[in-house]
Amino acid sequence: IKGLERIKDQKIFLWAQCPGEEENIKGLELVGRSGELLWKTLAPLGIQRSDCAVQNIVRCRPTDENGDNRDPTKRELLCCSTYNDQAIQINKGNARVHVVMGDVAGTQLFGKNFRKDKPIFWYEPWNSYVVLQWHPSYILRQGGEKAGWDYYTWRDRFHAVKMCAQYSGRWGFVKSRG
Repeated sequence: IKGLERIKDQKIFLWAQCPGEEENIKGLELVGRSGELLWKTLAPLGIQRSDCAVQNIVRCRPTDENGDNRDPTKRELLCCSTYNDQAIQINKGNARVHVVMGDVAGTQLFGKNFRKDKPIFWYEPWNSYVVLQWHPSYILRQGGEKAGWDYYTWRDRFHAVKMCAQYSGRWGFVKSRG
């Protein structure tokens, strides 16, 4: 699922890891259980799918010999990295905030510069904020909306996403805090 043609001038750019079975069937990112939780969580903030450019850092569903999901290999990550670069170029800096969901996506996009200790930061090469998030599948494995602190932290970081999208520029998020 390349999805490059769906990148328009959205202010929010969502990066996930790879498609699952449901995504492969529908040919669209984040439409399975993880996507359902994500869009349900974003709806009260007024954020809809059409507001977001959605990309996976791996464009195919990695499976083992039994057809079960597995983590992508280094080779799969490398092969798909060209599409990640294209996605960033197509966006032309229109996104005010990039949401990077999961450690695999973070490591792939930022390499050695990936740090989980700063969940919200300005990233000069993209001229935008970055919000590091857990992947929705992690939240589902913790119990979804009943995951307690993990769910609330995850949900509340999307408030920062909304503010970054509304207030442009390096100091937009700070200005939004009043």
